[in-house]
Parts: sequence; structure tokens; C-alpha cells
Amino acid sequence: LQGASATIMDRFAMAAPKVRPPVPAAEFHLQSLAEELVPPELEFRLFIENACAGPIAPTEVLELPLYAARTDYGFEYVLPSKMRSFMANRNLVPVSYTRKVLQVENHHAQVHLQHQVARRVAAGLEGLPGPE
Repeated sequence: LQGASATIMDRFAMAAPKVRPPVPAAEFHLQSLAEELVPPELEFRLFIENACAGPIAPTEVLELPLYAARTDYGFEYVLPSKMRSFMANRNLVPVSYTRKVLQVENHHAQVHLQHQVARRVAAGLEGLPGPE
């Protein structure tokens, strides 16, 4: 195995020979999501903000750059937008967690519809004659 010709798995095998091979992609999910360590409401917001970046291709995972952003406390490393939402990468998300995030989305959609109806009713009431 020579430098660039070695695959990532070969490099891991050389660095840690007792490491087991990865879990097959079809059986892998992030357990911390199933345990709701990331609240579904937060994930919904992150998805809305970052889903336009699209899902991460397996070949991109190690190639996506981190960059430093200036904050009040100096610089902090920031994940690329493709890594800021789990829902954009559904193959990583347990079905139970996906359902909870979709329930949050449904709630927001219902509230939005109720606000639209209330605005229409209020606009209709403005045209009515008032008390004399």
C-alpha cells in the first residue's frame, strides 16, 4: 500500500489493526437521534436552513472542508452546510426520529394555516360597518 493508492479502509487497518469493519450502510443510524439528544425542533430548524445544500455523498464525507468563522470569542470551526442537518441525509436518521421531526413540521404548517385564516377573517371584518 503506497500513500495515495491506499483506501481509507486500508489506512484505518494500518493505524488500528484490531478495528472491526464498518457496519453496513443499511443497518447504520445515529443512536443519539433515536434517544432525542438532538431535539426534533432543533433539527427541523437546521433542516429548513441547510437542506438546500443537499445530501452528502459518501465520497464527500472526508473531503468537505471545515472553515473558521469569526465570533465574539475569536474563531470557531464551522461545519459545511451539507453537514448541518441530519434530515438531509435520511439514511443516517432512525425512522422514529424522522417521524418526530415530521410531526414538528406538521405542527408548524398547521399554525401557519391558522394564521392565514385569521388574517383573512380580520381583513373581512375591516370592511363591515362599525357600531354607531
